[in-house]
Amino acid sequence: MKIRERHGRGRLAFCLVGFLAGFLLLAFRSFQLHAGIDKRVERMESRQRASQITLAPLRGTIFDAKGRELAVGLRVPSVFADPSEITRLSNAIAKVSPVLKMSRNDITRKMKSGSKKFVWLKRRVDPSTASRVRALKLPGLHVMTEGGRLYPDRELAAQILGVVGADGQGLEGIERFYDAFLRSQKLVVHTEKDAKGRSIFSRDIIFLEPEAGAHLYLTIDLTIQHLTEDELERAAVESGSKHAMAVVMEPRTGKILALASYPRVNPNRLDRTEPQGWRNRPVEEVYEPGSTFKIFTLAAALETESISPDEPILCRKGSLVVSGKVIRTHTDHEWLRPKDVLKFSDNIGAARVALKTGRRNLDRVIREFGFGQRTGIDFPGETRGLLAPAKGWRDVDLANIAFGQGIGVTAIQLAAAVSVIANGGSEVRPYLVERAVFSDGRSVDFRRSFTPKRVVSSRTVALLTDWMESVTAKDGTGIEAAMSKYRVAGKTGTAQKIDPATRKYAHDLVVSSFTGFAPVSNPELAGLFIFDQPRQADYGGTLAGPVFRKVMETALNYLNVPPDLEPPDESHDFLVSVADVTTVPSRAEFSPDTIPDVLGLTVREVLTEARKRSVRVRIVGSGVAVQQEPLPGASVANSKTWEVRFAPDRSRT
Repeated sequence: MKIRERHGRGRLAFCLVGFLAGFLLLAFRSFQLHAGIDKRVERMESRQRASQITLAPLRGTIFDAKGRELAVGLRVPSVFADPSEITRLSNAIAKVSPVLKMSRNDITRKMKSGSKKFVWLKRRVDPSTASRVRALKLPGLHVMTEGGRLYPDRELAAQILGVVGADGQGLEGIERFYDAFLRSQKLVVHTEKDAKGRSIFSRDIIFLEPEAGAHLYLTIDLTIQHLTEDELERAAVESGSKHAMAVVMEPRTGKILALASYPRVNPNRLDRTEPQGWRNRPVEEVYEPGSTFKIFTLAAALETESISPDEPILCRKGSLVVSGKVIRTHTDHEWLRPKDVLKFSDNIGAARVALKTGRRNLDRVIREFGFGQRTGIDFPGETRGLLAPAKGWRDVDLANIAFGQGIGVTAIQLAAAVSVIANGGSEVRPYLVERAVFSDGRSVDFRRSFTPKRVVSSRTVALLTDWMESVTAKDGTGIEAAMSKYRVAGKTGTAQKIDPATRKYAHDLVVSSFTGFAPVSNPELAGLFIFDQPRQADYGGTLAGPVFRKVMETALNYLNVPPDLEPPDESHDFLVSVADVTTVPSRAEFSPDTIPDVLGLTVREVLTEARKRSVRVRIVGSGVAVQQEPLPGASVANSKTWEVRFAPDRSRT
């Protein structure tokens, strides 16, 4: 019995100790919860108490180089609803639907799928729409001010500027690359939540306005950009080109004065623009440069002393077999000097120069020019281009790369590489933004401060400049790029494209281009103009050359660059007086086997007639045709070279 009582008292004592320990533990935990802060509980309470709504911030203005507005930040109204305040939902939806130009189904879906206390109905509406919404005086329907974006010149420089998303973040272009500067701190509206977790929106903050971000000043000159885009679009439409792009830059500083892509887009109407329309083609698109790349093939040969300037090069009158592949060219020369290889754009001559230079030497020098790597331009999405390691090049690959096939470059790479020749042989890094200026007066300078490396020697620069200038003289392929007031150094390019269906180069799919700089005596501008898959006037010299001339000459005049070329002497004694040529003379139809009558036609029109008959034409002068040899009606078969003289048409001045 006593043993049983002792066991009972032990169990009772054990239970008392257990209860006491539990009580002390609960008391300690209670004290901890009341006197201390548990982060988990704090987060739970925070989630239960509050929510937040992020409004689009007011972005800084983007200006061109002369302070003209390209993108402007606006305070714009947006419409939202508090469904809990709306007593007759169907009636409210019926009234607001025509004002917001939204279907009733869309509004109903938003009301039912969103928060019970806050739903965006339509963001960034015009002021008149906001006034009409307020005039409805519907409970639960509100208007709030947030940041918006306006592009005053619509399509102008659109692919440079980019676009802004619904929440005010930069999605493309400069808006994206410099988003951290353009965008102010997010304006966050904190809301309370009720016991069921629903947002309770305070009307006290409806009219809060965000502070603007920093302003950006670009290198782009609005006047030159406008000129470039207009001329590029005009030529692209006339030639039926699928795409087109252009770069105009200062070769010494790397400043981009114009960067154009065709087709154009309107950033104010995102609903009408496909995503691919925002591609800044000169920076993001890779293409085969064609004969414009011969500049750099010859540069490599000169730098490595693989050829001498007067060395004769065997061109075999238009065809060459390399590794079992036939390489062809449009010329029929037996021997050419390096200068004439560039002037006449002879593929065989360029291939022979490359084969003599060697894959390692060519690869090293063209990489020094920046091919196969990004230029570092301050723009998102820049690509490296396509340049395979030299160790994998076969002889036929080396020969093809010599005239710009089998290699992929970007327009900004090629323009920067040409600028190396224009500025005397030093590296250049292109850029688009000069500086950012904050509301408190602080500024950040983005101009490139670096010590440029020398890419090629002064000797190579001098020779290439002379050779490139010959391209635009008389019988060079770039005669239509020649200017009346400025000496021009340049190069034409017509590269075949691969047909996606056959995976082979197609004769009817080409990229036509012209690149160069002016004035030769003191280069101020370098330019590149490219047309993708034109249906008409497909040669680089006849399509891109005239656009280069018009844009660059107008831009040089606008910048007050002194001429370095004497005005042409117009007092010539031709068979037909220039004053008599006021319109194109009526002429009989000539068969494809005979020389036509071209008096009064332009250089482009004469070249078109020459291509129809596969006859070589020698162009002398510029303006309209005033004399031709042989005379109209002569047999094409007996006419090795057709010479046409041109003079300015005073009736058009």
